[in-house]
Amino acid sequence: MNFNYNTGIDGDGMVNMINNIVKINQKLFTAIRTGFPKPVIVDQFTGLPTLISFMPHLIRALAKGRVALIYIDIENFTGVEALYGRNLCSQILLNVGNALKQLNTGILNDNNKLGVCSMGGDDFLIFIKSSPQMDYEEVCLNLKEDIENSINQANSHLELNSKLCIHLEYAQVQEIPGCNPESIIYSAIKRASYGAKRFANLEEQAHRYLLNQVLDDEMINIVYQPIVSLRSGSILGYEALTRGPQKTYFESPENLFNAAEEFQCLFELESLSHKLAAQNASSQLGDRYLFLNVNPLVLNAANHKKGQTRAILREYGVDCSNYS
Repeated sequence: MNFNYNTGIDGDGMVNMINNIVKINQKLFTAIRTGFPKPVIVDQFTGLPTLISFMPHLIRALAKGRVALIYIDIENFTGVEALYGRNLCSQILLNVGNALKQLNTGILNDNNKLGVCSMGGDDFLIFIKSSPQMDYEEVCLNLKEDIENSINQANSHLELNSKLCIHLEYAQVQEIPGCNPESIIYSAIKRASYGAKRFANLEEQAHRYLLNQVLDDEMINIVYQPIVSLRSGSILGYEALTRGPQKTYFESPENLFNAAEEFQCLFELESLSHKLAAQNASSQLGDRYLFLNVNPLVLNAANHKKGQTRAILREYGVDCSNYS
């Protein structure tokens, strides 16, 4: 038996809902830092910490090293609730929360797992220590089966007619110069939640896996196109152009940036492009200009901060008067 229940939310509606959840959490965390009364520390349905109360621990962990997250969404839980009722589903969520806390397998071992928190409803986050060598696709494939086995075992006494299945997505928290820690954490959550809730076909899923690997391992290449003065013929500066890994789907910049926009990580891609462009050009520019391309969507992003590009350039020794 499969749970099939129409929630009435299309793909765009789901993305908007995810964005609203992230924005609300960001505002609440800002309120806490400015003295607003603290919100509920533990989610009443799952018994897990809320993201807001868990955020200070995450920021401390991020200051010590690389952090990644796993976003978990129970498949079609609205249909489960329609079939079994709210009371039984509350017990299911509590059991799932306990199972995720106790899970001690693979990369979710006690030494690597930073903690588990609730995003509300049937959405959960697991935070882990990360490493550049981690295989993103393998992580997702192995964890999905382990987590599903664990949460179904925790609910076996309820004798459900069908097993619970999950949608899962992994994302690394990308360090971006000029951005505060909570902004980059929420950016990673947004990216992972979009992937977990978007039921892509196999080709789209493969592209999403590759794009996350490109971002996590900084696999883009920067090429510099000379900008020549029409009057004197001298080189005025260089335009930094981004290319994906050679002999992959993302070698084409059009494919790379279109996918980044589709999968809600255009901000991360452009920030990485600017970082590598400045890092590679800092010793070669002299008094020439460095031209950086910026998508208007990035300038309007909630996590974009004024002066962020200048902060990146200063970090890598590029004269801020020499970029355009």
